[in-house]
Amino acid sequence: ILCETILPNPTPSRKRTLDLLMAVNRQENHDRIFNHLDAGHCVILNRYSYSNLVYGSQEDCDEKFMWRNQLDSYAWLPDCGFLIDLPATESFKRKPNNRDNYEKDLEALEQVRVRYQGLAMTDKSTKWFALDGNRTEYDIAFEVLAHLTPYLKALQERNQKNV
Repeated sequence: ILCETILPNPTPSRKRTLDLLMAVNRQENHDRIFNHLDAGHCVILNRYSYSNLVYGSQEDCDEKFMWRNQLDSYAWLPDCGFLIDLPATESFKRKPNNRDNYEKDLEALEQVRVRYQGLAMTDKSTKWFALDGNRTEYDIAFEVLAHLTPYLKALQERNQKNV
């Protein structure tokens, strides 16, 4: 409820509060994620800490960007990440209504896209796969599965050794 109160009117102080709330949310899920990983499960997360870094910093200077990066310095780092790259104009065609504040501004959404592209190219802690989002959901899902298969096989082998 607090996030919903902040999102419609994102003043600078509210944006910082929202960044903190998102970091707290990730922290409270930290143990649950690690319990699943320790049990040998595959964990798939949607954007996790990357969205706070990319969306939250879209209008900030380097100092604030670094602050957000430090907020998530404890966060779990994925083995791989998927950037489903889609121009903002196409995103608006696919979902013309019910957009949150970060998605309403075409120019800002394109900046977010550029930041995700930059992250995928420069993040050395995660293996990124950039996928063409202009394709069908089926084609994208098939490519994601193809990239995930080696990770899933390695997880299966590790689990079989531990039995």
